[in-house]
Amino acid sequence: MKQTVASDILRVFNSQDLAHAEMELSKLVEKYQKSVPELARCMETNLPEGLIIFSLPAKVRTRLRTSNMCETLNGIIKRRTKVEGVFPNSDSLLRLVTGVIIEISDEWEIGKTYLNLNTK
Repeated sequence: MKQTVASDILRVFNSQDLAHAEMELSKLVEKYQKSVPELARCMETNLPEGLIIFSLPAKVRTRLRTSNMCETLNGIIKRRTKVEGVFPNSDSLLRLVTGVIIEISDEWEIGKTYLNLNTK
């Protein structure tokens, strides 16, 4: 049943706009109301919070659907900590990781724009 529920939820978030997503969600809640009422109640309570994504432009929504940003960040941190090898204490590890994250944050702020929220 996991796969069916997952594909049903995916259909909600693949909707073209907020109105269609809300319509799909209501159909989904209705579908599971009799067979799995706890799931229907959970969907009705929690899924609308995720629909805030429809307030963003379609291009941005597409980018946010992937985990590429997180995977890239984790890869960079892993690569930089591997070079160092052994850390004398947890504070030194924390300083290195914090420095890496600050460096990446600066790049994202002044460098290439990954998410362009301007709707011009």
